[in-house]
Amino acid sequence: MDVQVHHRTAVRVCRSYPARLPERGGPGDLEEVSPAFKRPRPGTLRSDVGQERLAAGAAPKAAVLTIGVSPVPHADIVNFVAPTLKNQGIEVKVVEFSDYVQPNLSLADKELDANFFQHKPYLDEFAESRGLKLESLVAVHIEPMGVYSKSVKKVEDLAEGAKIAIPNDPTNGGRALKVLETAGLIKLKADAGILATPNDIVENPKKLSFLEIEAAQLPRALDDVAAAVINSNFALEIGRAHV
Repeated sequence: MDVQVHHRTAVRVCRSYPARLPERGGPGDLEEVSPAFKRPRPGTLRSDVGQERLAAGAAPKAAVLTIGVSPVPHADIVNFVAPTLKNQGIEVKVVEFSDYVQPNLSLADKELDANFFQHKPYLDEFAESRGLKLESLVAVHIEPMGVYSKSVKKVEDLAEGAKIAIPNDPTNGGRALKVLETAGLIKLKADAGILATPNDIVENPKKLSFLEIEAAQLPRALDDVAAAVINSNFALEIGRAHV
């Protein structure tokens, strides 16, 4: 059974700047991509190569937009939008990643035109800590974080000294602690923000212990801990509902 306590953060479509995506048009359009990507408007092509092809009487070649995503729900969303973009002359190539690190590294290395999996606090911290030139393009949907357990039905049922797994990256770890605070299990320092760590806990009446694990591995940790605070995309992959 899984616990119904959420922390919601807007997920972002991100790019490596100063690249640009096409301007927003109809439903499903993205706004910006890499310099090589220019969306043709009806009857026109923006690239010099496209203009030459038109002048020569050749059919315009579809632009290709490569997007890095988490498998669920992000790949599902992009694949749903792909036919609409194809009608606009954009071929979408979806590259799935099982972690939160490689999509940004691949974007910084220009292997992707954009990625779609993270919230802005994570992006900002990741880019700053690694010296990467990445920026948010647009917020797209709200994705919650929840508490999950195989042994309890309610957070109040957690035993004293229970072990709780949380993400080991700074922003999602902080979000997880905020979830637990909202559930009444702990209290954080008043000035503890999105980068809160277990060291910022000032009240812990159940004497809970915290195990910091890579976000993608948290569902697998449920057999070894009393509960885990898991990002929804990873919980959806294993078909679990929150407590």
